[in-house]
Amino acid sequence: MCDRKSALSGNSVQDPPQVPMQKQQPSSVLKTQYQFINFVKIPSTGITSKWSCANNRSGDELGEIKWYGAWRQYCYFPTVCAVYSRGCLQDINDFIGQLRG
Repeated sequence: MCDRKSALSGNSVQDPPQVPMQKQQPSSVLKTQYQFINFVKIPSTGITSKWSCANNRSGDELGEIKWYGAWRQYCYFPTVCAVYSRGCLQDINDFIGQLRG
């Protein structure tokens, strides 16, 4: 950046040193595979997206992630009575966090 006074006086103004940026995944790439569960997009005609959450070992659907208008956010809707570990709940939370954009 150069201010007018420095430019007129002939003094050179140096830009601050460049800090290398960390590589980040493009925002359109979602992590869908986790250690015990995975998420698959469900075809939808609406504005928001729907995702199926399934067990990696059995392939059984555990629930869906979809927009909940009353809370104006994506939420997890279980489709079966299941027990979730802290890690699985963190994975579901991580996935929902990606959908917030």
